[in-house]
Amino acid sequence: MFRQVRPSENYLLNFGVILQEFTQTGTQISLLTFYKFFVIKWFCVFLKEFDSPWGYFLSNRTTNFLLNKMDEKQDQQFMRAAIDQAYIALENDDVPVGAVIVHQNQIIAKGCNQRHQLNDPTAHAEIIALTAAAEHIGHWRLHNCTIYVTLEPCSMCAGALVLARIERLVFGCDDPKTGACGSLYNIVQDKRLNHRVEITKGVLAEDCSKILQDFFRVKRERSDNEF
Repeated sequence: MFRQVRPSENYLLNFGVILQEFTQTGTQISLLTFYKFFVIKWFCVFLKEFDSPWGYFLSNRTTNFLLNKMDEKQDQQFMRAAIDQAYIALENDDVPVGAVIVHQNQIIAKGCNQRHQLNDPTAHAEIIALTAAAEHIGHWRLHNCTIYVTLEPCSMCAGALVLARIERLVFGCDDPKTGACGSLYNIVQDKRLNHRVEITKGVLAEDCSKILQDFFRVKRERSDNEF
């Protein structure tokens, strides 16, 4: 007669299945982080078998930690793609700001600041990325999309994010002079509007800020007042 498999034993037996589920989500976490998570979760399952409150407490804390870690890694990954776009703007002698739009963990649109190159005051990285994303999806409503941009959006771009129904905004460094997502205004979360955007700020902020600082330092040294 076979004895009943305990939950903690079953959890160990399903290690491969659990690992496969995480890898299929497209999230970027190290194997070491996953192994630590797995061991702690197993210990929590083991404690639950004895109705220990610590099992439930630690299980929730561990799950939240891993989810936050996964989100953080993903945000950094996509922000680096936005930084790559900022370097393209830099090569074209434009203010180095870059943006990418993500849908279902895939980059569907990219944009870099082309205001100087196109002689167009509206050619900000966000606007170009929004246009490309709408074309990709086939609709102006960009539901379930996240935009990553190296610099806090201005009032024009913040308004465009609301109009596009973007779900989430992730930006690198604050813009104390023209920022409209928390610095001067907070247009994307204004309760008087018909849509509000979730904000995550400060992702790779130092890297994003350094590109801008280096750009304007060179401009000052050349006494270039165009910008």
